[in-house]
Amino acid sequence: MNDNDMVQLMREPFEHVHAATALSAVVRQGRALRRRRCLARWGGVVTLGAVGALAVTLLPNGSPDAVSLAAWAVAERPHHVIVVNVRELRDPGGLQRMLRADGVPATVRFNGQSPPRCLFYPGTPSQIFSLTKNIFYSAWAPNGATFTIDTTAIPDHVGLWLTVSPVRTATGNGGTSTVSFSGSEALVYASGHCP
Repeated sequence: MNDNDMVQLMREPFEHVHAATALSAVVRQGRALRRRRCLARWGGVVTLGAVGALAVTLLPNGSPDAVSLAAWAVAERPHHVIVVNVRELRDPGGLQRMLRADGVPATVRFNGQSPPRCLFYPGTPSQIFSLTKNIFYSAWAPNGATFTIDTTAIPDHVGLWLTVSPVRTATGNGGTSTVSFSGSEALVYASGHCP
């Protein structure tokens, strides 16, 4: 058996099968589809390149995003836990907006601003301590501060007041030393207004 015999043998069972669409139309559609896919790939490459160039152009020039990324970061962990890392005391309003978008009713202040007395959430000292302990874990370091917030432990109508103060230096018996960021958390009315 040679090649011609093999082609004839394979062709015979399909002699009665006919395509409804002309061969030229099938070829034309295939080429159009291939062209669209190729253009889509190149379009994606061009778009990524443009976004990268825009980011390189904008971020070093002091855009709010550059400040936020350099100054602080917010990460969501499993079980509705939010972790906030503050490395620089810039853009507290941006950090506050980000936390609120993540469902944390927070007021953020830098440089030691405390809430007004009338804004503190009412309760006995032991109730407030217990509630605060369930919501927060804070760590302070010379190069930043970290808040870990359990959003499921925040009761309705309770807001969080987060304060971070700058790194200070102190002079003591051992000479001059750097004191870490200082800060505090307080439970306040979620409305942000005194009742």
